[in-house]
Amino acid sequence: MTTTTELKRPNRPSLGRGLSALLGETMDHHVLANNDTNQLDIHLIKPGKYQPRRRFDDEQLASLIDSIKTKGIIQPLVVRPVIMDGRHIYEIIAGERRWRAARTLGLEKVPVVIKECDDREALETAIIENIQRDDLTPIEEAEAYQRLMNEFNYTQEEMARSIGKSRSHVANMLRLINLPDNIKDLINEGKISAGHARTLIKAPNIDEMVQSIISDGMNVREAEKLAKQKKLQIEPSDHEVQSQQIEAQLTQLLGLRCQLKINRSGGTVTVHFNSYEEIDDLITKLRMANA
Repeated sequence: MTTTTELKRPNRPSLGRGLSALLGETMDHHVLANNDTNQLDIHLIKPGKYQPRRRFDDEQLASLIDSIKTKGIIQPLVVRPVIMDGRHIYEIIAGERRWRAARTLGLEKVPVVIKECDDREALETAIIENIQRDDLTPIEEAEAYQRLMNEFNYTQEEMARSIGKSRSHVANMLRLINLPDNIKDLINEGKISAGHARTLIKAPNIDEMVQSIISDGMNVREAEKLAKQKKLQIEPSDHEVQSQQIEAQLTQLLGLRCQLKINRSGGTVTVHFNSYEEIDDLITKLRMANA
């Protein structure tokens, strides 16, 4: 026989315990949407599909477990009613780490606030709650913004208003999505910051540069300076650009790859060929040009 926790229902008497036990999870979802705190059976709760967090730090979880042992769960979980496999259960919108800690401790009930919301609102609420608590890594935050845009057609402006951030903040975070996975891992591990990461987005030799940032303990300003230096090192000079253009013209005219090297006294042109037939064709072209 399944037993459930009686939940607070405003302006309506609660169902009797006997009827609730007979029917299993008997809930009226529309009257549960309120800001009251309820004690809910933990087995009725499942992680949310819109949880923006991907990583749960073991040390932080252990610290939370110790805190709950002595003080209990101070801040309720935020959940929403859903139906899964024909059963009425609750999906976590905010507070999955508290739920994990409670399960580890073997708690049977946890405090919750039940909120009626659709998928879009669930993701919005999860992002806001985690950002306010500084629970997301920059990559998790960026991926959450990207998800709002992809799944719910948010613009950057709409997203900024919804979560209480500036549009420039949202835009800067979204730029992190394009970083290589190994750089994202370094951000998630806390080895470099989002500010460091933004200097890497268009940087040449990104792996070499990130190692310099980490090994030298650079701050963001120092990383920006290094990125500019690296960019200047690989930007071709006017002479190099002109040489490349001449090489391209010679290659097109002769039908063979050409290289141009310029020095103070002049320079050399190198023509690359793969067979004597290609040389014969080149000689024929030159003779015809001089005819």
